[in-house]
Parts: sequence; C-alpha cells; structure tokens
Amino acid sequence: MPNAEGPVSVADFRAAMRLIVGNVSVITAGVGDDRTGLVVISVVLLSGEPPKVIACVNRSSSTWPIIERYRHFCVNSLGPQHQRVAERFSGFGGIKGKDRY
Repeated sequence: MPNAEGPVSVADFRAAMRLIVGNVSVITAGVGDDRTGLVVISVVLLSGEPPKVIACVNRSSSTWPIIERYRHFCVNSLGPQHQRVAERFSGFGGIKGKDRY
C-alpha cells in the first residue's frame, strides 16, 4: 500500500531484496488477456531510495513489448518448490502469453 515513503517502505523493500539474492525469478507484466512473463536468473537491487530493481530482458522477448506498453512489472522470486512455475514461464511445451498463468 502507498505510504509517505512511496508504494513500499524502504525497510520492507530491502528486506524483500535480501530474499531474492541468487534465486530464479519470474517477471510478469500486463493486464487481463494482455499479459505474459518470463524467467530471469538475476534481479538486482539498483536503489534502496527510491526502491528500484534491475533485470535484463531481451528486446526480442515476447514479454518486452508488454513491459514497454504498461511501464511496470512484477518480480516473483521462486524457490525449489516452484519448478513447475519456472517451466511454464520458460516456455516449456510452447505455452505463451496469458496461458502461462
């Protein structure tokens, strides 16, 4: 929820970033039927104040135009129990776009 510090407190943001160091993550973007996502192997803290992260997304990725259109994305940190999620968002079986959800 938004607060005086912004959408998330700096302390909460830093605590969340400590949980994703070295993890595989899924970047998701879009709304409704116009959504997709991809697996990334590195999400890095760019700034604590204001809270910012960086992840590399190739412009040839089908997810890039959605991120560019909506100008926001979500980082979902995965653990070992999320192998099936990682496979879906990696494109195993030819699953694309909103069908990955």
